[in-house]
Amino acid sequence: MTTTSAQPADTPAPTPPANALKRWAATNGGGAKAQSPTLAQALAVAHNYSLVLATKNSYPPYVAQMRQANPALKLVVYTNGVYAQSDQGSAYPDAWYARAADGSKVRSKKYGNYLMDPTSTGWIQSRAQTCAQWAAATHYDGCYLDMLGNATMGAGYDTAAPINPSTHQPWTATQWIAATSNLATTVVNANPTLLVVGNGLANGNQYFDPASGPTSTLLNSLAGANAQGFIRSESDAVTSFRSVSAWKNDVDMLVNAGPRGRFVMAMTKVDGKGTADQVQQIHRYALASFLLGTNGTQYFFFSPSGNDDGVNAPDTPDDHVNPGAPSAAYQALANGAYVRPFTGGYVAVNPTAATVTVNLGTTYVDLDGHAVQQAVLAPHSGMVFTTPSTVTTPSTPGSTTTTSTPACKPRRSRRCTPRRAP
Repeated sequence: MTTTSAQPADTPAPTPPANALKRWAATNGGGAKAQSPTLAQALAVAHNYSLVLATKNSYPPYVAQMRQANPALKLVVYTNGVYAQSDQGSAYPDAWYARAADGSKVRSKKYGNYLMDPTSTGWIQSRAQTCAQWAAATHYDGCYLDMLGNATMGAGYDTAAPINPSTHQPWTATQWIAATSNLATTVVNANPTLLVVGNGLANGNQYFDPASGPTSTLLNSLAGANAQGFIRSESDAVTSFRSVSAWKNDVDMLVNAGPRGRFVMAMTKVDGKGTADQVQQIHRYALASFLLGTNGTQYFFFSPSGNDDGVNAPDTPDDHVNPGAPSAAYQALANGAYVRPFTGGYVAVNPTAATVTVNLGTTYVDLDGHAVQQAVLAPHSGMVFTTPSTVTTPSTPGSTTTTSTPACKPRRSRRCTPRRAP
């Protein structure tokens, strides 16, 4: 008869494997009220994230305490790379502003911000100086340059199509990305000790498509950049999913950036619509897809409620899963699933429109706390599995019995603490 025993109380708990899941938070939204956090809120952000985007007013009173709570924390201050604010229509020299074909100043329709000429030497220098000044004033690690991507090129984003002063024709996406990439390069070179990141990768299709820039050009100088449409666009219906090839481009964007020494700030958003189950499906699909592609230097962010980020960035038990470090590249299976092994777990994603089954080869614990040896994945779904805690105890001479510690079942709390073995 085999026996089991609990791990002795004085035996140190095993050290968890290095976690490939690094997370970032955009905390610059939510309005003015959201930018007045308490110390408790600031510390929660520091504990939960490795990279935080914030306004210059959000965290300066708490930076020292946040760094003490998380010495690896990186903070970057929000700046707009190509737009002046809605009340700055005459704040800069007239020649710095972007113009429409009729000579009028171009403004964003949603915010009323003024588009600037990304090739203007004066404007570029102002971005470099603002980055330096705000980083110094806040004691953050660097700055974030917003709006470097093709959103400005989108139909209807601005009051009129901006004109490229070099061609006297509307900007093309390729020209725009080249110009904003040059702006970013100047800011980086002027601030060699700062962490300079930006917004503009959009998604995997734009990252690789020459007709879209490609947006990967932004990583020629930036340390990292936001892919604000990772796996989906915020306005997509909760039942709408990208084709397998488009989904794979999102994953391969991460794969491509890592060896370049750059990181993708993957961002997946839902616009606040959909049932709890639908939102969870998208969250886990994005999370597992991210883990397929990351080399451990990329960052992941999920928002179930669109742009209402504020200082209370969303956080769930799923976001604290630790599968360890990748032990191999992802692999495509014949049935359409994609899998990847980790030192402390396994990841499986089904980007197809049919249910697939993946044999895991051993026992893992899924995100719902179930011990499983195979995964049945619904269409457009993903799952992260972790290796259960084990206790090896003598049984009869020459044999051992391994007892799995029961997996904890995540609840609506920030963290999930495994129960002790019986």
